[in-house]
Amino acid sequence: MSKRAVKLSVTRKDSDLERAFDTLLRQLAPEIPEPQKNYRFNFPLNKMELDRAWVDWRAGVELDGGTWSKTKSGHNSGMGIRNRCLKGNFAVLSGWRVLWFTSDLLRDKPDYCIEAVRSLLELPFAEPLIAKLVEGD
Repeated sequence: MSKRAVKLSVTRKDSDLERAFDTLLRQLAPEIPEPQKNYRFNFPLNKMELDRAWVDWRAGVELDGGTWSKTKSGHNSGMGIRNRCLKGNFAVLSGWRVLWFTSDLLRDKPDYCIEAVRSLLELPFAEPLIAKLVEGD
């Protein structure tokens, strides 16, 4: 019997934090269109996703849980922070606007978080900068 790698396609379930954000959005701003969940975009190094995205607006939200945990996790380890920087920078340079919320921000300042999303969606589009960087302009 030969051994070969099998790639499984697994759909990631929403985290408690993502579900809490969705609930707050529906309760506090029902006029805001529902975002696309776990939006994947092609990043030069690997595939990255935004937790929530309004693709037509090139706007997204990243939700960081475990930021105050005493144990290292994907969000608070050195490599995790590095990868978040790469993702955020690439998104911005590609013309996306991204807001970042921690679990305590959603819990303690829900009105601020949802108002920030509302304001983000009202901003005019930004010209993507990534092509200029790649071309060397």
